[in-house]
Amino acid sequence: PCGPYANNGVAIASAEWLLDSAISSCSGMLVMVLGSSALHDGAAWHGGDYEGAQGIVLSVHNTGADNECFPSTARVKFLKPLHPPVDTFAVPVSLLQPIAPDAAGQQALIVRGEHKGKTAKLWEEVSQGWYVCAAYDYFEVAHEDLVRLLPCAESLS
Repeated sequence: PCGPYANNGVAIASAEWLLDSAISSCSGMLVMVLGSSALHDGAAWHGGDYEGAQGIVLSVHNTGADNECFPSTARVKFLKPLHPPVDTFAVPVSLLQPIAPDAAGQQALIVRGEHKGKTAKLWEEVSQGWYVCAAYDYFEVAHEDLVRLLPCAESLS
């Protein structure tokens, strides 16, 4: 996809993107852990072992003012856990970046713009994004305004 993406279709989003009330109530978002090996105090989240790992957001816990003592977290179920059967962790939201949808027919959550918070089905890729269907309406959405949603069956396998 075009737009402000890092490698592998990972959107470059603000550290607080998951805390928006239109987004934080949604589950099933596909995310990647980025920045876990070099935190501001020199420490690493889980030793940096989950850097680049993909997972599904199950829930978000917004602590309000995001501070060092009580950071906002998301409960994330990792697709390929390092130590099965433990596959779900509370991850600081500042370490989670959205993964973009990449094929027609996939479900996505719109994370910015007038349709923020709506679930959309991707119909056709266009020059700056996707032509989508959301709530019986069809419109274009920029690549960087979408995060892929996985159905429950896909996220549990």
